[in-house]
Amino acid sequence: MLQIIYGQDLRVGTWVMERIGQVFTRDDSVTIGLEKDGEIVAGFVYNNYRIKSICIHSAGSLYTKEFIKVGFNYPFKQLKVQQTVHLIDSTNTKSIDITTRLGAKYIATIPNASIEGDLLIYTMQQQDFKFKD
Repeated sequence: MLQIIYGQDLRVGTWVMERIGQVFTRDDSVTIGLEKDGEIVAGFVYNNYRIKSICIHSAGSLYTKEFIKVGFNYPFKQLKVQQTVHLIDSTNTKSIDITTRLGAKYIATIPNASIEGDLLIYTMQQQDFKFKD
């Protein structure tokens, strides 16, 4: 059974960040996770909230349309940010594909800033998000 989980920031945040080669810090992070039979299968980590924008990091093996909607309703509807920021390792082609299919646009590259290569910066404006309610 699939279940969206809230309030387990350390558990979900650590799970997500380990999979994308980063370290989870609780200071300014909030998470939303997806469990299947008690095991995390996907998650979002939100940090660096700046009133008009917020960074989103994600990892997972199972993303449902409902989970994606919940994951983007948090920044766009609850926080009312104008855009989300996505920092993606240049070798993570799966994440690049999903992020662009959801509506994000490539902004810049920071050479050699990621574990396996360059760090790519994508942003998504609220009106460009593909799974609106």
